[in-house]
Amino acid sequence: MLVIGKRWDPATAFRNTRPYARLFPRATVVTHEGWGHVAVNMSACALAVTTAYLIEPSQPLPDRTCPTDVVPFTDAAARKSKSGQQAPAPVPVLGR
Repeated sequence: MLVIGKRWDPATAFRNTRPYARLFPRATVVTHEGWGHVAVNMSACALAVTTAYLIEPSQPLPDRTCPTDVVPFTDAAARKSKSGQQAPAPVPVLGR
C-alpha cells in the first residue's frame, strides 16, 4: 500500500496519514511538502515513488518526504525582474 499525505491538504488532514498507513502491513508513506489535494504532477519526487510502486507493487519502498514543484498563487512571469533574472519564489505564510 502506498499512502501519500500532503502537508497542506484542505480535504484530507495530514495528521491522519501515518495512523491510516499503520492499518496496512508494509505500507509506504510519502509525505509531500505541498498544497492542495493531489500529489501527481505537483512533485516529481512523489510521481517517481508512485510510478515505482505501480510498476512493482510487491517491492517494498522506503518512506520518504518529497518537496513540491508547484507553489500555489505564484506566477513565474510576474516574478521576473527588470533585468530578466528570475526572482525567488515567495515563501508562503501559514496560519498554523
